Amino acid sequence: MPLAEQINVFMMLVGTGMLAGFCFDVYRVVRDALRLKKTGTYFGDIFFWLLLTGLAFCLLLKYNAGEVRIYVFVGLALGSLLYMQLLSGYAYRMLKRCLLILGRITKLVLVVLLFVWKIVTTPFKITFLVIAFPFQLLARVYYSVGRGIKKYGAPVYPLLAGKAKKCLSLCIKTIWTKLKPRRYK
Repeated sequence: MPLAEQINVFMMLVGTGMLAGFCFDVYRVVRDALRLKKTGTYFGDIFFWLLLTGLAFCLLLKYNAGEVRIYVFVGLALGSLLYMQLLSGYAYRMLKRCLLILGRITKLVLVVLLFVWKIVTTPFKITFLVIAFPFQLLARVYYSVGRGIKKYGAPVYPLLAGKAKKCLSLCIKTIWTKLKPRRYK
């Protein structure tokens, strides 16, 4: 590979190192926003480094045809070091502000959507209450009457049940005989 092409690849690797530093700042902001505990940070670190390794590998394949030489590591390290020394503080604060603004916008959108939802559903709630109130009142009356019958009518119930059963079976028989088709001989 000619020297000019190697210098070009080296500059691309420095840029990749700077991109890795920026990705790390994004991860730090997200980790701070989510307030991850020790276990969450552990798994987040593993996920971040696996993702970053895959990204660096893909870029290395694109720029350098997958050749791993000493200048690859030097370029990645130099890019990360330059980013961390020169840009990391500004980028971290900017990302934190952007996340804060995004959170506020999301909260505002959710409040507006909740307000619209309440406006849309209020007529249905009022209609339901107007329709349901008489039925609830009737149910309470039936419940009270039923409890009273159960409490005070328990000794009389077996007699009434027997008479009601006989009366019901007699009514069914008479209705059946009236509905039963006649056969002519």
